[in-house]
Amino acid sequence: MGETGIPEPTPGTPTGQAAIDAMKAEIGAIDPNKVGIYNIEALYAATTILRALPAIKAQLPLLERLFDFDRKNVDQLETYAHGLIHANAQVIAHSPETSNFDELAVQARALREEFLRVADLLVGRRQLAQSAVDKIREGQGNLDLISDVSALLVIVKEHQDGALVRHEDVALAEKLVAELPTAYAQHSGKDPKLEPLLQLRRVVGAVVIFAYSEIVAALRYVRRRQEDADTIAPSIYVPRGPGKKDAAEAANPAPAPSPAPTPANPLVPSDNPFDGTGNKR
Repeated sequence: MGETGIPEPTPGTPTGQAAIDAMKAEIGAIDPNKVGIYNIEALYAATTILRALPAIKAQLPLLERLFDFDRKNVDQLETYAHGLIHANAQVIAHSPETSNFDELAVQARALREEFLRVADLLVGRRQLAQSAVDKIREGQGNLDLISDVSALLVIVKEHQDGALVRHEDVALAEKLVAELPTAYAQHSGKDPKLEPLLQLRRVVGAVVIFAYSEIVAALRYVRRRQEDADTIAPSIYVPRGPGKKDAAEAANPAPAPSPAPTPANPLVPSDNPFDGTGNKR
């Protein structure tokens, strides 16, 4: 078991981008516009699958007796799960929550004030028009902060003599001007890289759900007498917390629930009660 709680991959199993590359045929066969809404938490689903995989493989002798059972769903399931883990990690890496914009903005604001003081000195020396400084000083908000630092960087580089402006500050400003726009786009949820990554996660998730649902359906048939299919291959949907109705019924428990529903085929719209908007983001 790895530090993240994800089972260690079987030797030779592709992980990370290699897993996505190994899934190209399956991914390419899916029209993203036809993927129905499904509500799984990617890491939870993938980890659940990887933990269940040894028990699933132990049932292969029974599963292969079914004339229409596709063993590929089992053989490739570990790769599919690692592909989903990687696709989800890429989304997280470009999500607003992981943006370093706030950290960069603190440095940019301090540098803006420092450069404005330099600009005021240049105005006093009649080397810079007061109107140019006033226009920069009017700037407010994050977008103005980016443009202000950019404009001030141009000014100080034109008058850089080592006395008014430190070389380290110029280097920092150049770094901030290069990094702030991307960090701001990520911070505001408008990172142009995010939507393709979300689409990839949706498609990879569809492949995973389809393969797992086929396995679960087959297990429920071959293990119908033992009634333990849901123990061998647990639901990949995150258990819902108790609501008010659940709390009210706790004192009067209902009969034992029927097995959890087979994961819906994500390639078509579904009436799965777990469907929602969790993966629409």
